[in-house]
Amino acid sequence: MRPLYICLATDENYAQLATVAITSVFEKNRYATEIEIYILDGGIKEKTKNIMRSLTKKYQRKIFFVDVTNKLKKLKEMNVNSQGKFGSYAAYSRFFITEYLPDYVDKILYIDCDTCVVNSLNELFSIDMKEYALAGILDILPQFHKKYINFSEQDNYYNSGVLLFNCEIWKKENYTNKIIEHIKNIKSNYSFHDQDLINIICKNKILTLSPKYMVFYPEYKWGEKNIRWLNGFNHEYYSNEELINALKEPIIIHYVDSIVGRPWYEDNINDYSRYWEEMKAKSPYDDSFTKIVKPSSIRHKILRGIYRYLPLSIFITIHKKRRNQLLTKREKISGIRGKNNETA
Repeated sequence: MRPLYICLATDENYAQLATVAITSVFEKNRYATEIEIYILDGGIKEKTKNIMRSLTKKYQRKIFFVDVTNKLKKLKEMNVNSQGKFGSYAAYSRFFITEYLPDYVDKILYIDCDTCVVNSLNELFSIDMKEYALAGILDILPQFHKKYINFSEQDNYYNSGVLLFNCEIWKKENYTNKIIEHIKNIKSNYSFHDQDLINIICKNKILTLSPKYMVFYPEYKWGEKNIRWLNGFNHEYYSNEELINALKEPIIIHYVDSIVGRPWYEDNINDYSRYWEEMKAKSPYDDSFTKIVKPSSIRHKILRGIYRYLPLSIFITIHKKRRNQLLTKREKISGIRGKNNETA
C-alpha cells in the first residue's frame, strides 16, 4: 500500500470533530505504509493540539499543524463570507494546501471535519488523475444554483467536502493564485463560499469520483429518480446501481445537515451514525464529546414526522419546495444574481 496524505482545516470550534475524522483515517487504514495528516490550523488551542497529537503515539503516524491564521485574516479583509454558526473561515485555507507540502507529496486528500472514513483509502489514492487538478463527488444542490455562478445545466458541480488534490497540476496551473485573483477582482461573496469558488476556478478540471467516496445519507437512499426530481437534474449523475453500492460499501461518509440530523445531534435519527459513534469511541474524546442539543422548530418536527411516517414522495415534494425557497433567499443575499462571475 502507498503512503496516504490527508488534510483537514479547522479552528478550535471544530477541532473535536476533526479529531474523530482523523481517528477514522488511522483506524481504517492500518495497513498503509505511512500516513501523514496536515491540519490547516485556523486557531486551535495548544491544549487541543496536544489531545490531537496523542493519536500519533497511539497509531504511530504523523500529524503536522500548519498555521494559516494570517492567510485567513487576509481573506477576511477581502470580504469573503464566513461559514457555519461559529463564523469560521477555516475551510478557505484549503486553497493554500500545496504551499505547505513537501515535494514528495503527489496527491493529498482534503476531508471536511464532518466526515468519517469507514474503509481503506488505498484505491482512491491509486486513481490516475491524469491532467485533472482535483477529483470529487457530484453534489446534490438543485440545478438552479448553477445559473448563479454562470454554469450551464450540463456543467458538473462538485461538493468540496472531499477533494483529492493533484499537487503537480494544482501548482503548475497556479490555481491558488487564480482563486485569490478572482476574490480580489471579480467576486468574493458566494452563497456556497469556497465550494463555489473551487467549482468556478477549476471548471472542467475536476475528475468525477464514485459516490462511495462521499456518501450523502439519506439522499442516496432515495434513489437516482428521486434525487433527479428533487434537484431538477437533467445532466450527468450517478446511476441507481452506483448509489446502492455506495450505501452498501461506503468509503467516506459526509454528515451534511439533513432531515435525519448529524451523529453529534442529540435527537438524530441517522442510520449511519453508527460509523461515527464507533470512531468517537476510539478517539481521545470518547467520554468528553458533548452532543449538541439543537432546538427543533415546530416546522422541522412536523417535517421529520412526515419523513418517518408518510410515503417518501410526500416528504420529498414538501422538502423540495421549502428547500428551494431557502436556497433562493440565500442566493439573493449573497448578491450573486446579475454579477460577472467569469474566472480570472
